[in-house]
Amino acid sequence: LSSPPPPSPPASKKTSLRLTYLLSCLQGFSQTLFLTVYATFPTMHTGSTMKFLHALTAGRLARGFNSASFHLSMISLYLLGCVLYRLLSFSDAPTSPRRTVPVVALLAACDYVPMQAKLLLSSFVFGVINSTSMKNYGLITCMLTGHVHKFGDALYSMKFGPGETTSAVVCLGFVSGAAGCLWGL
Repeated sequence: LSSPPPPSPPASKKTSLRLTYLLSCLQGFSQTLFLTVYATFPTMHTGSTMKFLHALTAGRLARGFNSASFHLSMISLYLLGCVLYRLLSFSDAPTSPRRTVPVVALLAACDYVPMQAKLLLSSFVFGVINSTSMKNYGLITCMLTGHVHKFGDALYSMKFGPGETTSAVVCLGFVSGAAGCLWGL
């Protein structure tokens, strides 16, 4: 067996902020699209958990977008995407996200599958994307609550450091993606 390749060199601050913006923009666009058009959450599993429990208590167990099995599958496939990222990374050391590109390309290559399968696949792919973002760059781009909180603390104290700048870029990217999605709908 061969040893894992050396970790990627750290990204420059300019590259990191650009990547942060792009990942956040992707999250804002996709989450807005999925929530607005399909009423699903490919990356926000608090919402998927609530929908799962609602469908379960309403007795909608097995069929359609609004069933307990569908929402449980969204959560499970996201977890599998996270596990796949870890398997592709070979170790705890940060690795090149290029290994995950073929997995992400699956999302674009599956136009022929039914919509329910696309939604489930998107949850899996976002598990890989978010794991790449978190493990390689330390970014959480699929949730804004912590970033808004950090930015609010900085506004109060008037102390803006690199963390607050990153949080501002995450919020700006997410809002830009969401606005772009809504404008396109």
